[in-house]
Amino acid sequence: HDSPQPELPGAPRMVMDLLNSRRDSSVLVDSDLLQLIYKHSHDGIQISEIVDYLSDKSKRKRRMVMCNDRYVQMSGFTRQQLMEADNLNRLTTSYRNLRHDMGDMDRILQGGPVSGLSSWNRPDGKENYFEWTAAPIHVDGRLYVVGVDRDITEKKQAEKTLRKSEALFRALIENSTDRISILDSSGRYTYVSSSVLDVLGFKPEELIGTSALNYLHPDDVPQGREVLKEILTT
Repeated sequence: HDSPQPELPGAPRMVMDLLNSRRDSSVLVDSDLLQLIYKHSHDGIQISEIVDYLSDKSKRKRRMVMCNDRYVQMSGFTRQQLMEADNLNRLTTSYRNLRHDMGDMDRILQGGPVSGLSSWNRPDGKENYFEWTAAPIHVDGRLYVVGVDRDITEKKQAEKTLRKSEALFRALIENSTDRISILDSSGRYTYVSSSVLDVLGFKPEELIGTSALNYLHPDDVPQGREVLKEILTT
């Protein structure tokens, strides 16, 4: 059987409660509570309708009903462009699904919620990433989706920069003629550069987990032990 789904965060939960309490989705814009959420949320919030959701997958479309200013800002499109879009799904690129293996729409039709990572195909080409959470609600036989998008562009860019720096650092040490190693608190190797083969005659993987003191001349072990102790205490 299906595993319990996580609770939605406060904002979408409140919006869904509003949807459940109304019989006509057009009056939602008059809700003071919804307007408060819209104005003060740092996330993009939208309600869209799934058109022809019972038909073939290729014919299903998601059309905007309403969205807050933050949603418009994140998208890079104008509000008019979003409202007039024939299918909102064509304006984004989806990268991964966070909570399930089936398609987003299939999960929505089973009651959701769903979440994932996507990017807007912005007209200005600006790099962007957002995590989204969406849940379905039926009103008068029509299927709506309540969604919340969180901008994580800076986080993703920082991760890319870190990966690039790590790759550069690894390239530098792997191509260095000096022997570079990392020891744990007990003096055992956790990393050894490839140049160790030329210096000690061992492959790096042969040294991992062994004590550095094992490769010193017996007469040098006491001094090596003191040096290691000093390094670890400074």
